[in-house]
Amino acid sequence: MEETLKRVKVIEQRNNSSDEVQIGSIVVVKEEGYPKEIIHIVGSKEADPGSGKLSYESPIGSALLEHKVGDIVRVKTPEGRINFKIIEIK
Repeated sequence: MEETLKRVKVIEQRNNSSDEVQIGSIVVVKEEGYPKEIIHIVGSKEADPGSGKLSYESPIGSALLEHKVGDIVRVKTPEGRINFKIIEIK
């Protein structure tokens, strides 16, 4: 844990609006034929896919970064391609 803390970087909260997905964003997405999902984009140490916290380095997390509401995001996963529509960014 001490080694991890030595390499910690504090990410300043930006005053940007939530127009684009960024680290810390909570994103509501919809895949055709499935219910809406809520994804929280976090750092790799905070990731917990079972609770919707995805690392910005993961395939889905990195694909969502810098996209806006209404965008269709195509993600290549080990199970195949997924298309998400971004419904909301908080």
